[in-house]
Parts: sequence; structure tokens; C-alpha cells
Amino acid sequence: MTQRMGTCIASAALAALAACGGTVGIGDPDDSATDTSVPDVSDDSMPDVVEDTSFSDVAEDTPESDTAIDTAIDTAIDTTVDAPPDSTCSGVVSFEWEAEDMALTGFDVRTSSRLYIGEFIESPSDDSGVAAWTLDIPCTDTYVMWGLVWWSDGAEDSFYYTWDTGGDVLQWDVMQQCGTTIPSNWYWDQVSWKWDDGSCGTPVEDPALMVLTAGTHVFYLMGRESMTAVAEFILTNDLAFTPPPPG
Repeated sequence: MTQRMGTCIASAALAALAACGGTVGIGDPDDSATDTSVPDVSDDSMPDVVEDTSFSDVAEDTPESDTAIDTAIDTAIDTTVDAPPDSTCSGVVSFEWEAEDMALTGFDVRTSSRLYIGEFIESPSDDSGVAAWTLDIPCTDTYVMWGLVWWSDGAEDSFYYTWDTGGDVLQWDVMQQCGTTIPSNWYWDQVSWKWDDGSCGTPVEDPALMVLTAGTHVFYLMGRESMTAVAEFILTNDLAFTPPPPG
């Protein structure tokens, strides 16, 4: 696979996973029958929260320091961006999967009170959790990915991700929270990318254009900030595709 950006993930985090074994939205993050710390509410207009139901975005993300995933990212960044190749697929190719069905290490699986969301995954703490999903890509092309996401606030709104072991580790700020007042909710968001430089800036590419060659590839999602949740993913070479609203 040809990547458009650069940084390397340490093999240790992915080795730990291997050892264990589709922009609109409505909803609350979660409400598990066994998790009494998140009360359920019947009003869909209000999210389920742990403490404060008044969410506000922050102008600047708080960078993480001296953490397992941060230290796993190589400081030597290759900023070369390659032009995507000509399409070689004869038609639309799409994959859809539930986040909870991925091979998980360190992510919590929780259940939303909204039946149309069902189960989802989130990090219990900053820089924890690795999820893997294997795909057999039938033809080389440029793909985009959508995630059905929830976040708590501007300091809890991001993931890391990469393709294949040793691939580039990128930061995905869900719904581009930086400096916005988007209310907490469930949304379909196109996966974007930026470098993990500790700043609250616009993505380098939104959506991220993922150039995947024909063959088997593994998508890895890694927790960056706690309380950032995802329920479902869609990968497609139809760059004009938009998922229907959840619910």
C-alpha cells in the first residue's frame, strides 16, 4: 500500500494486539445496563454524560506527554505527499463493519441507549486501546473512510490510526472540533489526518485519501483521548458517497 504521510508506530503495541487473538447525527454516547456511571435519558436531544451535560469546545487540544503511544511515534516525519494513482477499479468498492467486531485490546465495548447505535468502543483513558480490522482489497484505488463517532468535548475528540504494521501513524480529530461549537452527538465523520504536533489545527487532508493496493491490508485504530467513541466504519472508493443520517 502507498501511504501519503509518514511516522512509524512501534511494533510493540501491535504485537500486543496480535497476541490477543458508514456528517449528520443524533444521539447519546452510551448507556450500558451494567455501567451506572452514565445515566440513561429518554430525551434524544440530550446526550448521556458522566457529570456535566453542558459541553463546550476548547480552542486548543491539550497535547499528551510521555505516553505509550506518543513515545511509539517516530519524531522523524516524512511530509512528502504522493499524488494518488489512476483508478484501476472497474466499479464501486465498499466495506462496512462494526467497531466492536474489530480485534480489540484495551478498548471498552459499551452499549448506547439508542438502538440505532447499538454497541460502540471507546478508550477508558488517554493513549489506550488498539483495534484491528483486516480487509481484502480487490483493486488498487483511492479510498475514503467514514466513522460514526461521538466525543465528549474538545479535549476528548481524537484517535490515532494507521494501515498495516509499520505504517504511518496519523491523528484523526473527529468532526474537527478545534475552535468550533459543534454539540456533542453521534455523527458520521470522514476520517481526516494531521500530525500529532500538540496543536489544535486544521487537518492536512480531509478526507484522508487512502491509496490502497490490491491485497490484504489491516486497519488499526488507536485510542488517543478518552471518551472518544466510534460505533461503525465505512471504507469506499466512491469519493462522493455520504452515509445516511443515523437513526
